[in-house]
Amino acid sequence: MQKKLLIITDEMEVGGTQRQIVELARHLDRSNFALSLLYFRKHSHYVDELRALGVEVFHLPKRGRLDFGFFLRLCRHLREQEVDLIHAFSFSGELWAWLAHLFTGQGRLVTSVRSTYEWYTPLQWRFKRWITLDSAAVIANSSAGAENVALRMGVRRSLIDVVHNSVNPVNVQDEAVERSNDRIVFVGRLVDHKNLHCLLRGFAEVARNHPTAALDIVGDGPLREELEALALRLRIAERVHFHGERRDVPRFLLQAAIAVSTSYREGLCNAIMEAMSAGAPVIASNVGGNSELVTHGHNGMLFPSDDDETLAAMLLELLEDHERRRQMGENARSDMTRFHDPRRMAAEIERIYERCLLDERAVVLGR
Repeated sequence: MQKKLLIITDEMEVGGTQRQIVELARHLDRSNFALSLLYFRKHSHYVDELRALGVEVFHLPKRGRLDFGFFLRLCRHLREQEVDLIHAFSFSGELWAWLAHLFTGQGRLVTSVRSTYEWYTPLQWRFKRWITLDSAAVIANSSAGAENVALRMGVRRSLIDVVHNSVNPVNVQDEAVERSNDRIVFVGRLVDHKNLHCLLRGFAEVARNHPTAALDIVGDGPLREELEALALRLRIAERVHFHGERRDVPRFLLQAAIAVSTSYREGLCNAIMEAMSAGAPVIASNVGGNSELVTHGHNGMLFPSDDDETLAAMLLELLEDHERRRQMGENARSDMTRFHDPRRMAAEIERIYERCLLDERAVVLGR
């Protein structure tokens, strides 16, 4: 008999968590789980992809931080759907899903750890702990995230399952592009924690020492104008290309000599995984779950967070060594195929779902 699974999240904008929700929907055993999704705001093409996969999608608008009418509609939805499982993502999604779950008694609650959450306030950590202690399971996408969150909440690390993100391999034969010898690519949101200021400072040093190096920034966000102004001040504007949000990201990654990630914090970075799947060596800041993806010297390189001098030195080193880049890229593609297959991710999450449904007691009490 099918179990009713409802995924609840705050936003369905273009982002890593949303991409993983789509991959879970694509590979979940739909003969076993009847899947639906409920989100609060920010429609994107991921909503359309879910509907194309046959997932019933509900948009329940939430106005402001406190919206009592929204909460009542959410509770009504849970009662009407009679769900067996609720899998919640994002702090807001988890908070409202938890409150509605408590109020209605509907479904077993599964919550998430998608980063290391250094920005959480003491109140948020308190709520996160309460939500965790009432969850039948907690699924983290990185060991770094699981360890940090368990420590901050004061709960046992064993209460949190780790299921790494998945990535769809890029079919190289289907992409008629050639890999460049001098193009560096960043893919992601132009937001503070991605630390693109470090990337631009590091690239300025690269540009002074490598006559043809260019930087492609693929993505958009609130810092775009500020970053464009910084590129002008650093006198690298002609060699830095802001492409905005694109649907042809694999083409950029297949052309890249090097992909780069300079974040202050990460859970398990989808952009890094996509670059590695496309056969691009990655230079990444050594934060969060990045070291769970990038093995220094094997499939990429790791540098200390916000250290633009070391970043520049690594970029120049790889730009000058074609054979090393090629070998790292092959290793990266092989690692993604072996360890981050979407079917494997979905199967691991399904096993956790089944455990929650079989166990009448919450995981916190049962372990």
